[in-house]
Amino acid sequence: RIRRWLLECGTPLDHKHLECTASVEALEDVCRAGCQSEVKQSIASRRSAHCAGRWLGASIVRHDSSAGRTYLNRHHELLSSEQSSDGRWVLEVRRDTAPLPTGLLCFLVSAAIFAVLPRMASE
Repeated sequence: RIRRWLLECGTPLDHKHLECTASVEALEDVCRAGCQSEVKQSIASRRSAHCAGRWLGASIVRHDSSAGRTYLNRHHELLSSEQSSDGRWVLEVRRDTAPLPTGLLCFLVSAAIFAVLPRMASE
């Protein structure tokens, strides 16, 4: 992806060194096939994630690909040399509005209650 961007920006690259270990095109083909395989699974899910540099968390939402989403993410779209006008991919990162992911917040509250409750009962 970085190589492609550099070439699109007009950066001259020494192709002899880029192709010395593996064909870049072959690596892109493998990556494209892997992304396409993930899209075909059509499994919707949601998971919490951290967000570097922010107190707020994020959620990674995987949409059902049968809803007209043909690309896993922006990288998959670029590998296919096509650009979708709507930017609707199977994977989407949503920034949380709460300081901690809801699941983590519930866990911390439960742990605090179970830590304090036995001490209150013994007094």
